[in-house]
This record gives sequence, C-alpha cells and structure tokens, in this order.
Amino acid sequence: TWNEVSKNGENPYNEDLLSKTTDDFYVKVEYDPEKTGTATEDQKSNKLTLEFIYVQKTDGGAIIPDNTASFGGQTVTLAAAGNDGLYVDTYEDGRCIYRGANPDNYISFNDELWRIISIETDGTLKIMKNDSIGNMVFDSNSNMTGSTSWDAPAYLNTYLNGTYYKNISDEYIPKIENGKFRVGAVDVKNLDLADAVLKEKTKIFNCFIALPTATEYVRASININCASVNAYYSNSSCYRNGETHNWMYSIAQSTTYKYMWLLTNYTSNYVYSVYNGRFNPQDYRGNFGVLPTLYLKSDITLSGSGTKDDPFTIN
Repeated sequence: TWNEVSKNGENPYNEDLLSKTTDDFYVKVEYDPEKTGTATEDQKSNKLTLEFIYVQKTDGGAIIPDNTASFGGQTVTLAAAGNDGLYVDTYEDGRCIYRGANPDNYISFNDELWRIISIETDGTLKIMKNDSIGNMVFDSNSNMTGSTSWDAPAYLNTYLNGTYYKNISDEYIPKIENGKFRVGAVDVKNLDLADAVLKEKTKIFNCFIALPTATEYVRASININCASVNAYYSNSSCYRNGETHNWMYSIAQSTTYKYMWLLTNYTSNYVYSVYNGRFNPQDYRGNFGVLPTLYLKSDITLSGSGTKDDPFTIN
C-alpha cells in the first residue's frame, strides 16, 4: 500500500519550486499487515505510478516569491534598498547581483576565498577571486595583433586559460562552465549604465576564465550617485570612498599599487583598469593586479551562509 508522500517528513504541498532548483520527495510503500500468506513472483514486483500536478506561476524565468532568490539549493532574502546584499539586477532581466560594501557573497572555490558577482539567468554563478594572483601585463608588444581585445588573444587570456586553469584542483575543474564573457568596448564618458551594459554585450568570447567587466564593477555599488561608468572616472565621492558602498573597491585596493585589470576595452589601444578606486583606461602593457573570474555550473549545490567566516561551499 502507498501510505504517504512527504518532503523531508513534512507536508510537501503548496510550496514554490524555484527555477534551477530541485526538491526531494519520499514515497513510503509497505505491506498490508492484514494480508497473510506468501507473495507470488508477480506480486513481488509491481509498478507505482505517481501523478504530478503543478501550476506554472509565471510566463517564464526565475520565480522569486517573498522577496527571495534561490541558487545552489540556497534561498537568500533580497536586500532592502541601500543595504549590503543580493539585489535583482535592474539592467538585465532574470539576473541577481551582490551589491554593497561587504555583502555575504563569499564562496570557497579551489580551497580559496572567492566572491559571487552574480546569479545568471541560466542559473550559473559568476565568481571572482577575493585577492589578486599577482601583477601581470594585459598584453605585450610581442603578443599584439593590432588589438587589445581579449580574443587577440591577449596574454592574460592565454595565461588564465592555460597555466592558471591547469593548476586548479581536479576536484573543482568539473564545476567550471565554459563562460560567455562580454568583451565589447565602452567609452569612459558613457553616462547611461544601461547603454554601457549593452555595449559590453556586443562582443562575446567563450572561455573558462577571464576578468570582471567595467559595468560589473559599477553595479557592485549601492550608491545611486555612482550608477554610471563616468561616475568612477569623474566623481571623486564614488572612487575615493568606495569602501562604504562597493565590495569590489576593497579588493582593488588590496592589490599591489592599488591597480586591477578589468575585461572591458576603452579603445583599440586601451583597456579599463581600476586605480585607487578610479577607472583608468590604460595601455595594455601596464603591470597590474589580476582577479580571475569564472562561471560555476548551475547544477552545483551549496552549504554555508556566505559570510567570510562561513562562506558558501560546494557540496
């Protein structure tokens, strides 16, 4: 007899199953105690059919009920405006991003501390290392082919997807998604962040490891006055006081000489870097901090709370 269906011993009904997440249900099947005798061979093996009744709650995309978002088996409450935490990305539908001075977006990867940049529309997690792997040139004269674009290929592209990738532990390599990195050029004078996001997306390069983009640096801030690429070039309150509103700022400040590379091109001869919090379109031969950035596959499950002392950990 089929006695019950339960979800971890509790009533399984009337709960939302979020996009890209799973739930386990348990069916308890046992013999009828009133029956006697010996079961026939046919009776020892029978089929059980479960009827799955569901209601699709949206027209598509992620379901975010009760002001929460779900990823890696974790449910995270979205931050109230002006607070550190996870936000719905207002510039890209179905995407969530971490913003603020020090949100709980720490994640352990390759036995190192990384940070979650975003939960993408396909359920993958975009993460960035929490500290630089050292100062390197974006490219050099000997490697240039007339463009500083990532797909030239730039020296950093070759290094990160070659030497660095091969040194990642075998345990973690299968967790990495072949990512679609945005390498479109953006003008530092661009005052419209929505337009800058679109410009970055005009050119896509597939690889395993790259760098954070200029608009991702901007979107990490909760300061509404810093919501443009130009703000990090011309507004001193944005680039000088980033520790109060932008978690990427603190990471950039921890690099040698307070310089870090970004993935975004400014022109054919210059690439964005962050210097002392400020966007600084820089000749590709500069020797600056490198923050590897990659995508984790959507089917991973996580434990932990995301704090620095209890980072999300891949199960």
